Amino acid sequence: MIRRAGAALAEMDAAHQEVMELLSGLSGRVSIGAVMTPSTGLVPKAVTLLKSRHARLNILISVDTSKLLIQRLRAGELDLVVGRILDTESAAELNFEPLTDEPHSLIVRAGHPLLSRSNLGLQDLAGEAWILPPSGSILRDRLTALFLSRGLDQPAETVETIALPVITSLLLGSDMLVALPKQIVQTYLDSGLLAVLPYELGLRMDLYGIVTRKQHRLSPGAQAMLDTLREVAAKSLS
Repeated sequence: MIRRAGAALAEMDAAHQEVMELLSGLSGRVSIGAVMTPSTGLVPKAVTLLKSRHARLNILISVDTSKLLIQRLRAGELDLVVGRILDTESAAELNFEPLTDEPHSLIVRAGHPLLSRSNLGLQDLAGEAWILPPSGSILRDRLTALFLSRGLDQPAETVETIALPVITSLLLGSDMLVALPKQIVQTYLDSGLLAVLPYELGLRMDLYGIVTRKQHRLSPGAQAMLDTLREVAAKSLS
């Protein structure tokens, strides 16, 4: 009992020292991954709030597809991910706290020729130039299934990227189109630079959420990041 109590007290002392270091801003590093939508809203808001409380906390942010982010999380390269768990093998060793889903719209530049068209059909869109996420992403798979279900060929003219600055530049400088949640480009929509095509894709992604590893104790910095994400997410839903 004495040996076990001593070990427990030592662990508590080490945890106390870690917390004191974090609170005093002496050290701390957090690596977080996010899919595109939360990377433009939830994550920046949470990081800004966390940095206001712990200015010297070093935060590394990666934006990618859920598949790649989850691989990095499982490998220990990331502390937590805001994304999706797409396979049962990963689900067995991960915790998932659902946040929301992502209704997608078709986004184009203001003045795009298709904006003046009535009764747009998917066959019309199949002949356009598209900006698509990489193969293997859930959105790409569902777009592919959508075209196949209507007996249509995939768009022949495409650019693959999930980099938002590239996407917006391509949209503004061409007649390309992209399927995105409106909130990602809301500033451009409000300013009249981009517009939403009058066509309902009917695509909704699976819920994304906060993903962490089971049986893994987060560092004080990572725990603070997790708590702040929960706090910001709760405010946005209230």
